[in-house]
Amino acid sequence: MLFHEIDDFILYSLPDLLLPCILLLFFFLSLSGVPLPSLTWYMNGEPIDDMYFSIEENKTVINQLNIFNVSRDHLKAVLMCTATNALYPSSLNATITLDLNCK
Repeated sequence: MLFHEIDDFILYSLPDLLLPCILLLFFFLSLSGVPLPSLTWYMNGEPIDDMYFSIEENKTVINQLNIFNVSRDHLKAVLMCTATNALYPSSLNATITLDLNCK
């Protein structure tokens, strides 16, 4: 697994995924930084999730993205997680392209 790091701000980059058609797909993401980063998930450029939990003690935010009813409609969908931190002018992005094998 690859990751990008700017001081205490880390975002993992995931490889493209080859998946069978399934009913539920989820991604778990944990980020740390000072100040705490905020994060948003996008699918094909449209925001789909910007909710996360903050854990102040260890300067971490946690998000679980759930995608229900995964089907051929999701073939080649591009998921992107964008993390931002008030101290850095640019965001960090990780993208995942869904490659589905529907039977």
